[in-house]
Amino acid sequence: MSDAALHDDAWVTVEEFLAAEATADVRHELFGGFVRAMAGGSRTHSLVATAVASLLRPAARARGCQTHGSDMPVRIGDNLFYPDVMVTCAPSGSDRYETAPCIVVEVLSPSTAPIDRGSKRAVYTSIPSLHHYLIVHPDSLTVESYTRVGDRWATTTVPFAGTVRLACLDHDLVVAELFADIVDNRDA
Repeated sequence: MSDAALHDDAWVTVEEFLAAEATADVRHELFGGFVRAMAGGSRTHSLVATAVASLLRPAARARGCQTHGSDMPVRIGDNLFYPDVMVTCAPSGSDRYETAPCIVVEVLSPSTAPIDRGSKRAVYTSIPSLHHYLIVHPDSLTVESYTRVGDRWATTTVPFAGTVRLACLDHDLVVAELFADIVDNRDA
């Protein structure tokens, strides 16, 4: 399969997708066998995603876990997504994707909000190893936190002055620190 064949609304297998994605000029995601191009990010999105990864990395390393940015996809069945940040504590057996994250983070943008809160949330929360799915809202300076509690998911919106308890890392994520770079720029 060539890069040209990797386009929106094309049905492909996981193997075909991975082969084409390795040489593609534009990043795609695979959802239910169908390919969709990913939207480009903004400066704000980049600053917040980098802050999340930077703040999680020390706690992840202390527990023997790894932190990934948006270059590493997570495979859930026949779906492959590129979360903005992901923490894994178990090896996936593949150098091309992870399969068992304990934390997945998406930084919200207007174009991705329906997907991040809808279809992606449903797929992410089906991962047995996942303890936390965080949707970071740069516009409202809040975090929408989905936390596994037994066999259900508790949902909380955490304000700028709050913290998110990440049990799988035994770590409290300070929400204000996620937005430090963009709040500093808004005040300038």
